[in-house]
Order: sequence, then C-alpha cells, then structure tokens
Amino acid sequence: MQDFSRKFQLLKLQTPRVGLSNVDAHNAEYGNFSRHNKNCYMHIASDYNEDIMHTYWVYRSKDCLDCSYCFDSELMYECVDCSKCYNCDMSQDCQNCFYCKYCYDCIGCSNCIGCVGLRRKQFYIFNEKFSQEDFNKKIHQLASDEILQNLELLKSKTPRLYTHALHNENSTGDYIFHTKSCYECYDTNYAEDCTYIDGGVSGFKNCMDCSFFMDAELCYECVSVCGYNLNFCHICWDCSDLEFCEQCFNCRNCFGCVGLKAKEYHILNEPYSREEYEKEVAEIKKDLKTQGLYNMDLIGSCYPIEDSCISEHI
Repeated sequence: MQDFSRKFQLLKLQTPRVGLSNVDAHNAEYGNFSRHNKNCYMHIASDYNEDIMHTYWVYRSKDCLDCSYCFDSELMYECVDCSKCYNCDMSQDCQNCFYCKYCYDCIGCSNCIGCVGLRRKQFYIFNEKFSQEDFNKKIHQLASDEILQNLELLKSKTPRLYTHALHNENSTGDYIFHTKSCYECYDTNYAEDCTYIDGGVSGFKNCMDCSFFMDAELCYECVSVCGYNLNFCHICWDCSDLEFCEQCFNCRNCFGCVGLKAKEYHILNEPYSREEYEKEVAEIKKDLKTQGLYNMDLIGSCYPIEDSCISEHI
C-alpha cells in the first residue's frame, strides 16, 4: 500500500472521535480515560473506584474528593500521592495512615496533624507527642492558617528522601513501587522489565516509552493503552497486536486504524482476510522502513534491562 502515512493522516482527520473514554461506568458518566467506576463524577484517569469526585489518577478507592495520584484509599480529601490511607485530609506522600490531617511524608501514622516525616507515630501535632486526651483538646484550638504555617516550617527543616520507592528490585526512577528491572520509570506500580515509563498503574511487563496505561505487555510508544503487543497506539483498550491505532477497543490484528470496536484484521479501517492482512502489513512496513519511519527490529534489544545495563546508567 503506497503512501500509508498520508492515508493514515487523512483517516484520523475524517473519523469521528468519542467525547469521553469511559468504560463500564455505573452512574459515572462524567469521567474521561476511566474504567470500572460507580457513582463517580468528574474523574480523570481513575479506575475501579466508588463514590469519588474531582479526582485525577485515583485507583481502587472510595469516598474521595479533590485527590490526585491516590491508591487503595478511603474517605480522603485534598490528598496527593497517598496510598492505603483512611480518613486523611490535606496530606501528601503518606502511606498506611489513618485520621491524619495536613501531613507530609508520613508512613504508618494515625491521629497526626501538621506532621512531616514521621514513621509509625500516634497522637502527634507538629511532630510533637501528645497524650490522647491532650491531643483531642488541642485539635479544636488549631486554625487552618496556623496549621499550614507550622507545616511549611517543618517541611523546610525536615530531611527529604531523594526518591519515593518501595519494594523495588534493580530499578530506577521516582514514585516507583513493586517493580523489577525497570529503568527511568515514574509514577509506576507493579512493573517488570520496563524502560522510560510515566504513569503505569499496575500489571505491565516489557514495555518502553509508554505513558498512562495499565495491564499491558510488550507495548512501545503508546499512551493510554491496555493489552498485548501494541505499538504506536493511543487510547486502545483490551486489544492485542495493534500498530498505529487510535481509539480502538477490543480489537485484534489491526494496522493504522481509528475508532474501531471488536474488529480483527483491518488496515486503515478496511477489513482483510488473514492472509491478505499479513501480506499487506509486511509491504507497508517495508515501505515505511525505506522512508526511515519504522524500525521495530531495534526495540527487542532495548528491554528487558539487565543488571549491568542499569549499573552503567547510575
């Protein structure tokens, strides 16, 4: 097929796009880049939640408002980068915390207000220990302006970790958790053998140069995908063996397609037999290679990242 690039660009311009990418929404119609939510409103890039509102990048959580980058949490308000927390407000970089307000970088804490860098503490205010009785009296005397002022002062005096990481093996990056053999990954959870990832939620392996995706394997240069063996794709969910596709859902073996659902062996949105498809795709790739626009042969050498390879970059 001659001049694939021009035809693909024309197809993208002519194909209608969905206004919102929102799958399996139950009373959660006003969300985008989201899946499997119930009773949610204005949620962006948030999956498997219930009763959340005004959120970005929130997963497996419940009863959350105005939160971003929060996981497995409940009853949260104005929190960022928190996981497995309950009933916390105005907090950041906290894990396994309960009833904490205005806290920063606290882990395993409960009943703390305006604290920074604490580990497994209880009944603390501005990093000072209180009895339970005195704590309950003091919290009613604090004004939000006073809390914020003392919190910023504590943050300026408390040492910071150079990276946010937990349960990783042979991996580099920031905000990485439960990863193995990953290089330069950010906001990444439960990944293996990946390179240059930003916003990988969970369950992906052997991926490179991808952003905002989950449940994926063997993906390259993709944004917002989930599936197997996807290259140069954008918003393709529950798909496999796709290249140069956009907004395709539950599709298999498609090349240069836009806006398809539950299709197989399509090129530029046109159906082919399996034999015709494989022959035509081979010709397109050959033509693209001569133009210097396609060289997937090199990708296999880029991952998985070996121990020695990461050591050279550190």
